[in-house]
Amino acid sequence: MDKKVRIAQIFTLSGALVAFHVGSGFASGQELLQFFTAYGALGIFAVGVLVFLLLSLFTVAVMCGEKPPHKTRKNNLYVFYCGKIAGTVFSFLTPLLLFLTYVVMLSGSGAAAKEYFGVSTLTGRVVMGLLTMVTVLLGLDKLVKIVGKIGPVIIVGVVALGVYGIFFGMENMTEGFFALETIWLPRAAPNWWLSAVSYASFAAICGLPFISGLGGEINNKKEGIYSAVLGSGAFCLAALVMSFGLLCNVEHLYTLQVPTLYLARAVSPLAAFAFSLVLFAGVYTTAVPMLWSVADSLEPDTTAPFYKLVVCVLVAIAILCSVFPFNKLLGFVYPYIGYTGVVLQVVMILNFLFKKLTKKP
Repeated sequence: MDKKVRIAQIFTLSGALVAFHVGSGFASGQELLQFFTAYGALGIFAVGVLVFLLLSLFTVAVMCGEKPPHKTRKNNLYVFYCGKIAGTVFSFLTPLLLFLTYVVMLSGSGAAAKEYFGVSTLTGRVVMGLLTMVTVLLGLDKLVKIVGKIGPVIIVGVVALGVYGIFFGMENMTEGFFALETIWLPRAAPNWWLSAVSYASFAAICGLPFISGLGGEINNKKEGIYSAVLGSGAFCLAALVMSFGLLCNVEHLYTLQVPTLYLARAVSPLAAFAFSLVLFAGVYTTAVPMLWSVADSLEPDTTAPFYKLVVCVLVAIAILCSVFPFNKLLGFVYPYIGYTGVVLQVVMILNFLFKKLTKKP
């Protein structure tokens, strides 16, 4: 490996990580309501810190650790990280979970399209499905460049809106805290630390194929560490700011499918339009890697005609499945994927230790 650390590449990779994690659930605020805001002010901060630590460690381990060999058969990524038996199980299970996440992304785009543009949810789902399909067919190299450039823009938009929500709703933060005891706001887990573990593990299991692919883009371990920490840090900072913004206005937005649009409309119609574009960009940059990961697990050869067929069929099925309400779909799918992610990480650690202990000197 080249020892030179490329600053531009660090920002590109960290931007790609941010863009990957910021999906329809995050940008819409629905994900943050259930995993962060629902636990109050102290809970938001605690969840954010723990998610940052767990997500940074996982990303560094995957990006800077031993890389799997060039693919010679389908799904050997999971066999490499988890061992033959567990890896085979995850090679079948994980693509299904990633596909469900992709379905949630499309559902979120439909909800956002209806609440802001007033069009049918089907229109939003179909448009996003077609955009992601075309992008995935371009290949991973172009994908990293695309999402790496969009990621920082999304973070700036989300943070700016979160700051506005805090600044103009600061006097209502205490009321928002007490309102959590009287309104029905679904929680992703019974307590804040389980919510944090589930959230970080959800990001881990969904991001393993994509993060592993990013690991092939680094020159050295320092470049990987800086990219992982910067990307995870920017993502968690944005989550904290937006979650506090939502808390300050929770009485007005807890029933909405896309609560962040409430804050954007409070700024101005122009801000609402601008943030709607940011929201759709967030959906796009997460949905694309999800779709790519699922298609890649079914057909690693991106030049094969079957690969293109797989991508098209997956998009068609996802559009049909994303008809369910966005907030309910997210609240059901994400926590269970997160718990599966915990098992994945434990298995990865055990497999790593087994390799070290049985490695011949």
